Amino acid sequence: MQSITDRVDMEAIGQVIARFFTEDVETLAQETKLVQRRSRLTGTMLLHVLVFGFLRNPRASLKQLAQLCAELGVWLTPQALDGRINAYSVDFFKALFERGFAVFRNQLPLPMAKLQHFTQINLVDSSLLALPDTLQKEYPGCGGAGPSASMKMQLVFDFLRGNLQKLELQIGRATDQAYQAYLKVVERGSLTLVDLGYFRLEAFESIALRGAYFLTRYFYPTRVFTPKGDPIDLLKLLQRPSRTGIDIPILLGAEKRLPGRLIAMRVPQEVADARRKTLRDKVRRGKRKPYSKIYFALQNWTVWVTNVPPELLTQAQVRCLYRVRWQIELVFKLWKSHNGLQPVQLQRRERILTEFYAKLLGILLCNFLVAPLRVPDAKWSDREISAVQARKLLGDFAIRLLQSLENLQQLTQHLERYHKLLERFGFKEKRKSDPNVLQSLAMAALA
Repeated sequence: MQSITDRVDMEAIGQVIARFFTEDVETLAQETKLVQRRSRLTGTMLLHVLVFGFLRNPRASLKQLAQLCAELGVWLTPQALDGRINAYSVDFFKALFERGFAVFRNQLPLPMAKLQHFTQINLVDSSLLALPDTLQKEYPGCGGAGPSASMKMQLVFDFLRGNLQKLELQIGRATDQAYQAYLKVVERGSLTLVDLGYFRLEAFESIALRGAYFLTRYFYPTRVFTPKGDPIDLLKLLQRPSRTGIDIPILLGAEKRLPGRLIAMRVPQEVADARRKTLRDKVRRGKRKPYSKIYFALQNWTVWVTNVPPELLTQAQVRCLYRVRWQIELVFKLWKSHNGLQPVQLQRRERILTEFYAKLLGILLCNFLVAPLRVPDAKWSDREISAVQARKLLGDFAIRLLQSLENLQQLTQHLERYHKLLERFGFKEKRKSDPNVLQSLAMAALA
């Protein structure tokens, strides 16, 4: 079996990391006015302390961060460190994060031929981050029983290569349907997966015009037509005797008439009943008006629409690939639970946002290290790296990586050691009864 580390040039990865954390950092510190006079705590030092300090301990206090400064040869009090975290440090770390998006890019796709038909497989979703009340004016919440201040993170994640394509921060009350900035990263031959919250025919039309593909759940009551333009009674079609699933060419939308496919598969009765219970609960709690009888009846099926041709994805493969969209939920969970992205007991705006961007830089670094190693090869697709284990292990290596940034040979050795330990201890448990997403994809690719 090929080692996963054999597929990656560790020295090249080390060069990218070393350059990012050492070159032109002071220039940026001066441009953002973080550094305006000579100081022991340079922009580079602050970058190193916050990023690697939070990688080691996502909940590190100012005292612990000041102790790391001392380990690096700069002695200062926690209060002095706090004084350097200001509006300028917010701009400094935000600019570095935007730079990191362009630098930390993995080029190695998942080793599955079926997925490599696409240039990208972009997952689009959002997640809310509750913020202290002190940020209510800048980041107003959604209202109701939720937090008075919240931030919505709109993320585009390329599942094929494991890259973070785009991250945009919005106010908490922003709606997903109005968000179309993800279209900026859509390239020819790519596939974009979105949920119902992003269902918008204008966006799908834009994707198709770029020579790209979309895959989403069907949003009722969007009208569908045959390729000849005849209206389709979807419920009547699905309720035909012996129907367990369909895959037909359609035109989507009364005005747009987008060419595509409609794919539907019947769900188990217990799933359909659970869906209807959820709908009734929403109505009972006053979250929305009563649903139509047709919509209740449609809960017996899962219905997708896509413009991916059958020769690229079969009906079964569409069903399996759409499960990939849930991977972005795991990304958000990892950020909040294991990277400390949720502010805790912080009130000062400048510290909240500076720490936020510093932790995002750590997330970019971790993602860059793990992305090419998620599976060794298609033959061993039942072996998948655990992002949680990878993040925990990186915390153990954080200071070693930091202390070797100016010694490429030593940095490469630490990275090789990290990857070997990840290969030995970082895989998810194999599941025979409920295979993981990559296992399912591998099996579906043979269908």
